[in-house]
Amino acid sequence: MVFGRKKKTSVTTSALSDASGSKSSLLKRFVNKVSGSKSKVKSKMKSLKSKTDKTGTDSEADVDPSEKEQSSHSQSRTKTQMSDSSIDSYESGGYHGGRRKKKKNKKTARDFENTDKSGVYHMMIRIIEGRDLPGVNLRVKALVDGRSESTRVSSEKDPRWRQNLSFTLNRTMEKMADTVLELKLYSENRIARDKLHGEWTCFLGSILHQPDRAIISKWVALRRPRRDDVLNDSENIGFLRVSIAIYGNNETPPPMADDESDELFSGAQLQQFTLRLRLFRLHALAHQLHQPWKSRKNKPCYSVMVTVGDQSAETDVQMISYAENKVYVVALNREITLPIMWPTVINSIHFALILSKGKKPQRIVARSSILLSSIYVAGEEGFLPTFGPSFINFYGPQTIPKLKRRRQKHPEKDFNEHMFYCRLLVSVDCFDSPSENISIIEISHDAHKYAIQFEKYFKYALCCSFFNCSNIDPSFASASLMFIVSIGNYGSSDAHDITERSSTLPTMPYSDGAKYFTLPWGNYKPLVYIDCVFDNSAFRIERINAIMKVVTLLDHFIDDARVNGDQSPEDVASITVEAIEHTCRKLDSLFVHHRPKDMCTALDFDRYSARKQMIEEMKRELVDLKFNALTLVDTVVDSMRLLCRIREWVRRMALDDSASLPDVFVKMFADGKMIGIARIPTAKVFFSKHDSLRGDLCAKLHAYPIEWLQMNSQRRKAENVAAVLHARFWVGDGNKVKYWLRDIEPADQKSYLEIYQYQKKTLVSDFKDDRLRSISSQMDMGRFTREAPIGWRYKGSWFVMNSHSMWITRETSKRNVIDKLFELAWKPGGDPSTGWEFKSYTDYYGKMLPKTIINEDPPDGWEVVEDGGWTVDLHSYGDREGWSYSITDCFWGDAEMRDDKQSPMHLYRRRCLQRMRKSKEYNEKEEDLEVFLKGLRPEENWEYASGENTPFHDEPDKGDVVRRRRCIIEIVKSNDDCTPETANIPRLYEYHKTICKWQMRAYILWGKELLPSPHARVFVRITFMQHSKETSIVEKSQHPIWNETMLFDNLMIPGAHNGLKEYPPSVLVEVKGERQDDREVFLGRFYAKPIVILNKADRRGSLAWHTLHFRNQRTRGSLLAVFELFLLPASEMAATQAFLPKLPAIKTHIKGIKRFEVPKDIRPTFEEYSVQALFWGVRNLAKYQLLSVRRPIVEIIVGDEDAVTGPLPDVNKNPNFDEPFITFESVRLPTLLHLAPPLVLNLFDSRAFKRTPLVGSCSISDFKRYIHVMSKSEARAVHDYSSFDSFVEQQDDLQDVSEDPIVSIHEGEGDWVSQTSDVKIDWWSKYYYSLGLPEKAPNYETSGYDQLRIYDCDLEAVSEFKGFEDFLDTFKFTKSSKGNFDDAEEKEVTGELKGKLFITKQLKGKPCLIEHPPGVEFTGPVECVVRVYIVEAKDLVAPRSSGICDPYIVVRMGKQKVKLKKGYRADTTEPEFGEMVEFKVQIPMEKDLTISVMDKRTLLADEEIGSTRIDLENRLLSKFRGTVGIADEFVTKGDLGWRDQMSPLKILARYCKKMLLPSPEVVYDEGGKKAAGLKVLGLSFLAKDVADPKRPEMCGGPIQRIALFILHKIGIVPEHVETRVLTSHTHGGNIVCGRLRCFVDIFPASLGLIPPSLDISLREPQPYQLRIALFYVTNTILCKRNFGKPSGDLYFKIFVNGQKKPQKTDIHYRVTDGYGSFNWRIVIDFDYNPWEKKVYMYEKKRMFKKAHRELVDPLVIIQLWDNNKFKKDGFIGEYTLNLFDIEYGKMSESEQRDVQYAKEKKTCWCALGGKFMCKACIKCCCSCIPTGEKKGPPKTVPLPRAPRYGRPSARPVITKEPKEGAVGETPSPSSDSSFDAPVSLFDMYATSGVWPMLSRTLQNDQKLDESARKKKDDDAQIDIDYVMGCLEMEMQLMTKAEAEAEPVGKKRNEPNHNPFLDKPDRSKWDSFWFTSRVKPALSFWWRKCGAQFLMVTICVLFTVLVSAAFIYQLSNFPFKLIGL
Repeated sequence: MVFGRKKKTSVTTSALSDASGSKSSLLKRFVNKVSGSKSKVKSKMKSLKSKTDKTGTDSEADVDPSEKEQSSHSQSRTKTQMSDSSIDSYESGGYHGGRRKKKKNKKTARDFENTDKSGVYHMMIRIIEGRDLPGVNLRVKALVDGRSESTRVSSEKDPRWRQNLSFTLNRTMEKMADTVLELKLYSENRIARDKLHGEWTCFLGSILHQPDRAIISKWVALRRPRRDDVLNDSENIGFLRVSIAIYGNNETPPPMADDESDELFSGAQLQQFTLRLRLFRLHALAHQLHQPWKSRKNKPCYSVMVTVGDQSAETDVQMISYAENKVYVVALNREITLPIMWPTVINSIHFALILSKGKKPQRIVARSSILLSSIYVAGEEGFLPTFGPSFINFYGPQTIPKLKRRRQKHPEKDFNEHMFYCRLLVSVDCFDSPSENISIIEISHDAHKYAIQFEKYFKYALCCSFFNCSNIDPSFASASLMFIVSIGNYGSSDAHDITERSSTLPTMPYSDGAKYFTLPWGNYKPLVYIDCVFDNSAFRIERINAIMKVVTLLDHFIDDARVNGDQSPEDVASITVEAIEHTCRKLDSLFVHHRPKDMCTALDFDRYSARKQMIEEMKRELVDLKFNALTLVDTVVDSMRLLCRIREWVRRMALDDSASLPDVFVKMFADGKMIGIARIPTAKVFFSKHDSLRGDLCAKLHAYPIEWLQMNSQRRKAENVAAVLHARFWVGDGNKVKYWLRDIEPADQKSYLEIYQYQKKTLVSDFKDDRLRSISSQMDMGRFTREAPIGWRYKGSWFVMNSHSMWITRETSKRNVIDKLFELAWKPGGDPSTGWEFKSYTDYYGKMLPKTIINEDPPDGWEVVEDGGWTVDLHSYGDREGWSYSITDCFWGDAEMRDDKQSPMHLYRRRCLQRMRKSKEYNEKEEDLEVFLKGLRPEENWEYASGENTPFHDEPDKGDVVRRRRCIIEIVKSNDDCTPETANIPRLYEYHKTICKWQMRAYILWGKELLPSPHARVFVRITFMQHSKETSIVEKSQHPIWNETMLFDNLMIPGAHNGLKEYPPSVLVEVKGERQDDREVFLGRFYAKPIVILNKADRRGSLAWHTLHFRNQRTRGSLLAVFELFLLPASEMAATQAFLPKLPAIKTHIKGIKRFEVPKDIRPTFEEYSVQALFWGVRNLAKYQLLSVRRPIVEIIVGDEDAVTGPLPDVNKNPNFDEPFITFESVRLPTLLHLAPPLVLNLFDSRAFKRTPLVGSCSISDFKRYIHVMSKSEARAVHDYSSFDSFVEQQDDLQDVSEDPIVSIHEGEGDWVSQTSDVKIDWWSKYYYSLGLPEKAPNYETSGYDQLRIYDCDLEAVSEFKGFEDFLDTFKFTKSSKGNFDDAEEKEVTGELKGKLFITKQLKGKPCLIEHPPGVEFTGPVECVVRVYIVEAKDLVAPRSSGICDPYIVVRMGKQKVKLKKGYRADTTEPEFGEMVEFKVQIPMEKDLTISVMDKRTLLADEEIGSTRIDLENRLLSKFRGTVGIADEFVTKGDLGWRDQMSPLKILARYCKKMLLPSPEVVYDEGGKKAAGLKVLGLSFLAKDVADPKRPEMCGGPIQRIALFILHKIGIVPEHVETRVLTSHTHGGNIVCGRLRCFVDIFPASLGLIPPSLDISLREPQPYQLRIALFYVTNTILCKRNFGKPSGDLYFKIFVNGQKKPQKTDIHYRVTDGYGSFNWRIVIDFDYNPWEKKVYMYEKKRMFKKAHRELVDPLVIIQLWDNNKFKKDGFIGEYTLNLFDIEYGKMSESEQRDVQYAKEKKTCWCALGGKFMCKACIKCCCSCIPTGEKKGPPKTVPLPRAPRYGRPSARPVITKEPKEGAVGETPSPSSDSSFDAPVSLFDMYATSGVWPMLSRTLQNDQKLDESARKKKDDDAQIDIDYVMGCLEMEMQLMTKAEAEAEPVGKKRNEPNHNPFLDKPDRSKWDSFWFTSRVKPALSFWWRKCGAQFLMVTICVLFTVLVSAAFIYQLSNFPFKLIGL
């Protein structure tokens, strides 16, 4: 956000830097890639699956990579900038508008668990409001994961949406952290595309890391949208306050509270600025503040606390002191600097006045604030916050709150602003330099000196006259009521400082004749005059008033648009155009009276420029709207939105906190206790010489409600008020008070001195004189009995007047007399073109007076008053110059035809001249009060009371001990100055000499949509002046009709005629309800101004609807009324010649009180209408009083006519009425239909004991919607269809005879055809081809069938079909309860009525009745067959945390329910169902079709994913025929042909009959024998107009096709598939949980035979068997060594794509030469889809569940493996065969390259002595001993090297072996093989050959090419295949039937044929692992250490033998010694 003169490089803090979740997820993905350890089989299967799966998308696909790069770049740049500038890092969620503040997130129950597991999460986004946003008609769009939701359009400047947007995400939390949320701000443009103003983006990871995974009521900053041609401009353009929460399925969303918050979440480009506030001095201290200062102990001290966001600072405590002009001030003189981040979302700067007194705790006594948005303007031409120096006003409660501790948090809350406390001079500035800390210093001398000039006072005056006070609460009937007025610290603010000049005399109220009480204040009205001084703010207030004049003008146009909204959109559009023109003119003249010299602060100059710029922009846009966009503003909503938006623009310009004059307070006291208050903004009553700058209510009589105080309003009903005060207020320059005196003319402002003579009575004595004193103080008034107070002089004489008296009669004709004469002018000769000329002077009755009378002196004893002379009476009847006009010279009597406006026909005019004279014989002695009192009788004019502080009354009572007598005398200012004591002594009055009698007539006709009150009767109470009257009571009704005139006769109203005509007293109208216990119920009120009628030429009043108002600007209901105020004649003689209308007729049916009807000239003009109501039936009836509604009755009330339907026998059996048509032949309705009482529909229930309780009601006010103009076809008799019906039957018979037997084209004879032939055409082919997927519908384009319409929405949402509500409207019966208002509608719906209204105006007095309403096709219950076709579901939201579901369908129709649970689809969120459900139903008893998608659970109950509901009755009865969609072509052959009950001709004929149209005519050819076309409604349709079908032999006749063409032109529903939204009410309301594609067919049984159902079952796969015979493998690249030699244990794995478990061959152990023999047969069964040329993959993920089925490419994977016994098997190579290109990759003999295997050279010697091996050595290697010629360790035998595989450039030409019975010749070999097409195994019986085993993961030392010799840093190719072996095999593909007819055994089992597999060519030793290791082990060990082992063995044996022999001999040695 750029601000004009102050710019600076901003510090970037991007929301993307908060995405901590994205970093962790990227790291995990990297680790998973590096450390992947899954088997290669699974990885290969997954890779193949990913190749074939087209629907799966990564969660990051929706995120712009460039945005991520830019985000990371901005993050790094941000860190650099922030480190360079030494600014604290901005934490998300930590900014509260002031300094940056780090905020630690608390751990909650929603910690991160199982973040890698997928789950279902809901995200709720609440858009609350915006601030500083550009553009108009704004809406916010939220985008998440490719889905978007939008708010409504708001036309406010600072829009308040308060709208929730919900999303559902199914993913892991890691992926969700990387998901991007976007909020975009658009301006709605109805002509071009919506304009994007700004956007805000963030990763959801920043939301997930917040407490409870939510941000509540925080601000986000919008940035300019990124453009490709420029760098990302990250300038802020405004703020949004949002709440975002993410919660799981099993979690509850957090409360979305809209609390006021200044916390900024993220996304802002913030700069750290410094906000400087200078607090100078507190001025104008209230009495409560400075009065305690006079005490000696605990003098109060005051300080001010400033709060900006979360930053606050408090000044030092200062005491009260005297200023130079001897006023109380508090010198703060402190400069506070606060750091603030800019731009900011802080709304206000708050000030709190704190009281410190001794050791008592500090208390906040008052508060004030500056609206921050009003002191700065955003934008390039804007300015930073600046204010003053100007004053701000502090307001607080009536008494200083006694708090125990100071309110530190939210000081602006919980305060009642009932009293002014003080004013503070403040200045605010903002600098772009950063400030780290809060500082408080003393203001510099220069700044203080500069501010002194703003403390200069200017004199102002507040004048107020109290005209009347009505509606006084009855609880104050016996209380003395008093009103005090104050402005600032001037006047009376409480009961302790009351003065006569600022208060009224305490007076007891009078009864108004009804419930309330009143203070009438007769011809002398209490007047308040307060002198005050404030700063110069007049020019600011004048600017505000000038702008508010435009707002008032727009309010007038808005009211007109609202009133005319029910009439026509054209009228509203014209009002809008007129409003734009007037607004442009007003804006042009807005600154004419502005004086630049008055601008004294920087804010004045800045705001002046900003306002001018805003006005120019507004004018340009208004002109553009007028000439370009208003053609589209044709609805009431659009026009009202436009006018309200313009009004909001202008109103915001008027905001100015520097217009600091305090508000005016009027407080009402009862017996000295304050009970109510009225607060009046000063700007509204401010005076200026220019009308355009004056306040709207300045010196105008207006009604001000006196609101209860908070303590009183809690004890009383909130809707009632304490009283209603009718008064005039005037605030202006003290030197312009003369304009106030001019405004109240002909009344005079008079001052009276009041002296009360008090007498007291004791127990032993009678009343004795006490003293003379004032009523408001204890001042002794005895000194003023002979001499007037200083500064005053007596004028007149003393007289006694009771304090409760309201009229002054003693002064009349006492001293002054007014003389009157009339000046008559005319146009000579009666020529209207001539000018006016003086004719003569006359008296009132036209008697000629001499011309010299104007110069005659007054009679003897009289003299002309000062400045006397003849003046024009401008207050009598006439124009601004006093002239009244007439055709004749008679201005009185019966012939009087006066007018106050000149017209060309007027020939005469006259005006009144007057002068005042006074009597010379005035008795000066009467001015002595003592002499005057002696002349009074002792008991005359006393007031009595039981005490001095109790109310006084006129009549004495036993308990009275005090009495008083009020003596008053008029006083005027003398030449001497008044002292402070005597300045406020006199009491002021507005004295009226002109008093006339008036009659007010209130015409109350009827009301509508009143707030219902149970068991209450309705009446209207009208209060005018001092009287109240009530209408008759109407029994329970929300739409009462009174038709009553209430007369307020002989009203004495003082004031001039012209003044009262322009500003008459207000009429207060209250609508009340009376309960049985006589308690009243408030039903609304409004104020109205009566139309003042002074003579016959004046315009009479016109009826209008008056909206009833409640508290908090709520409304409910309206009252049709008008009020007229007639001037009564001055004498009874003139009464016979008066122009007063005759009294209306008396109501004869009301006995007792005389009540009058509304006269005919007031009642609206009525016309005769015919009203016909088609009551089709009732639906969805709710229970009433716990019982079901079984026998409903519907009552219709139209005007004074009513009718009732018969009760239904049983609504459950038949909810339709037997006689649905009700006709009112003649109903009188107003010509202006918007004035008519609403048409009322009441729903009753017929119950036992003849009870008929009211269940619900419906009111209809928009009559224009149902006005029906009789067409010629309706007026004509029933049309003759006999000839056309016979023609239709003839055409249908010809069609049946000519039709061939229905066969299915492109079908085989039950078998599935081959891939090269045409496949079977099914319904799914039609569906996929219409969907734009022709690859799934082969050969459909040439089939001759038409396409479907696939709607992306509900069929009811298609605009062409109008929701199928064209025939019947739905009227909802509601049961409203108290508290439901128009602006908060929460009515309970108790039922629905299906019907239609026809309001027809009578022609020439004859009723225009509709005998047969159009559109009626069925009457009564209709038996139908309903077929529901469920196609598929998309984007289902699984209710499980795993994100998967097992969906199935449940269909409900009335009480019928079908569960398709067995056919559930396993593990999918996008299932294809292909299900059809058929019902036999009775419509409308069973009209609601509900389709639910359920999730099948094993152990738990099944859960509903979502559901949708369809109203079948509307589809059945609609003229758009929503029963069965008609095809584009009338196809009569095949399974996909015409499926309707009737032919197109029959449908057309039935449509014309239904709509009461003339019969279609047949157009014949020139010969007149053959039908060539049809003629409908005068339009001819021929065969040439209809396009020829693709295959004419499949379609019907040309006439049928023409009829079908006409039906499509009419708009009949075509053959379709609709997409319905599935919604769930489980989490957070109506959440979208998926989409369902389906269509519904409705077949009424009465229309004929029901056609067979459509087969949409899923495509069944064809089972196939693949037989693979593996013979041998050669040239195998061995990758391991065994006993030092390359060897391998080879076997094969084979599987079809999608199969998880492969089949294996046996193992050929110890292959050393690359040759492996197997002779092994593998048999694989699989399912094949011939339409999409794919095979089915079945995957079972869970137990007890079906396997998930998925289509994959038909591939066969053959893998060669090396078996390892003690470790993982080694992968050698593989080859993938495509069954559709089976010959590709087959190797010829030349391509099979022999692999060289290294052999070990052996030289051994024989034991027999031969150098070379002998035969024995060959037989037994153990006899061979290696020679000792080579020394050292044996060399390792190298592994074989694999050659590179060269993919064939062209497919080889092979000889195909066709299937048995296949048609066609065997292709011959071709020399050019490059043109051979792929060969499919599905077209061949078998194939054989050699295929390579390939590998890319071979080690470099086994590669035979040069790439193996590349070094580490060289660029090696990694996508090169190497041949790892050559496999020879044979493959056969057979159908399941063929396989069962010719079975074979697996492996080498029987039956072993085709081909016969012999035993493999390998040694028996190599068939087993152990035996294959024995021989090489022995050979290895013999070669390794055989000779050594042999020699050791021999030595050991020899040693053992020698030892044994020696031991044996040694044992015999003793025996030899002894000779034995």
